[in-house]
Amino acid sequence: MAPSKGRGARSLTARLMLVAALGALPVLVIAGGSLLWLFYERIESKFDAFLTAYQQQLIAGAELDADGVLRLGAQPADPHFNLPFSGWYWQVSAGDRTLAQSPSAGPLQGSDGLPISRFEGAEDWIGPGEAELRAVARAVRLPGSDERIRVVVMGPHAEIDQEVLAFGIQLALALGALGLAFLLATALQVRYGLLPLGSLRAALHKVRKGTAPRLAGDYPREVAPLVDELNEVLAHNEALISRARVQAGNLAHGLKSPLTVLRQELTELKDERGEILRDQVAIIGDQVERVLARIRAAGPLSAAAGRTKVGPVLQDLSFSLDIIHRERGVAIDLDCPEEAMFAGDGADLAEMLGNLMDNACKWARSRVRASVVVDGGHLAIAIDDDGPGIPPARREAALKRGGRLDQTAPGSGLGLDIVREIAELYRGSLQLEDSPLGGLRARLLLPGA
Repeated sequence: MAPSKGRGARSLTARLMLVAALGALPVLVIAGGSLLWLFYERIESKFDAFLTAYQQQLIAGAELDADGVLRLGAQPADPHFNLPFSGWYWQVSAGDRTLAQSPSAGPLQGSDGLPISRFEGAEDWIGPGEAELRAVARAVRLPGSDERIRVVVMGPHAEIDQEVLAFGIQLALALGALGLAFLLATALQVRYGLLPLGSLRAALHKVRKGTAPRLAGDYPREVAPLVDELNEVLAHNEALISRARVQAGNLAHGLKSPLTVLRQELTELKDERGEILRDQVAIIGDQVERVLARIRAAGPLSAAAGRTKVGPVLQDLSFSLDIIHRERGVAIDLDCPEEAMFAGDGADLAEMLGNLMDNACKWARSRVRASVVVDGGHLAIAIDDDGPGIPPARREAALKRGGRLDQTAPGSGLGLDIVREIAELYRGSLQLEDSPLGGLRARLLLPGA
């Protein structure tokens, strides 16, 4: 049976994986953002401490002489402060005057220099060339002077950004790997959790194939009630089918005698009215036979459809048909492997093969052959005859209800239609083809056991 459309969209595994992914994604994003923010704060604090160390070095070496001239006993030894516009700067100012600054900011001319900072503590700053800087500023009063000086040390903010970027990439890779590991663990968990459904499917397959009458196995508490309900449905269906078959048999016996009497009595009527009544009784008989055949063909709905050997059924039919058609001298050949098994009720198989072989014997000139091929889990049963056959254009009509192509031949025209309906109940088919013997081949495709 072909898989249903959109199965992937309705997959329990896909749904559970999607829920797990949607649940994990916000957690990973929030966790990643929080860790990145904490790392940024940590790196920024560390960078501020680095700048503060240079600032304290400048403050420790600074003094003002009697003329208010700043003298620096020590300057930061980092060579970045000597490279022009390196992004590393320091500045000492008093009020609106720049008293000293790092060589990286250029020569100090008069009071012009780096912009005078107006903040305390640590802050982002825009320096020369519109470069983003991180700066620490502190105002102090030097010994022997009433004037306060401000000492500012700056470093490129890119130092912080590069550290955060490198950490962010590593963090993204780590969280991505963690997310994949989580999804893999979830997939394994889902697969393990859904294993009982696989066992249930296998058990249902055995029931459908007729190798088991009921669903068997040890299932979890969540699945066990479903299994019990399915077994109840199977038992109920089996009881209904059994009752229907009994009623069909009773109906057959109850109608057989009255219809026989009616047919016999109507033979006495030779006029047109008698012909009309005989036709109507024949229609009633055909309808009854059709309904009874359908009821008898309810086998595949049973939980215990069974396994039937094909060979013995063919042999019994061959024996019976050989007696019936002995006067015509029709020879029946059988070619059936010993292992050929039909996954269904023996009565249904006999009904199908009986109709096909009887038709073949009626139309055959001298020979009928029944051959069986086992192909994996399927049976291909071919009934060949050397009769006149059926033209391809008329074969579809022959399979329809009451499709009698020759009204002078005996029969109701229901045989092929009944065979087709029973085969379709077993998810099989009936096909009419040219026979190698020169007549018609009826190919019956059925499930094997």
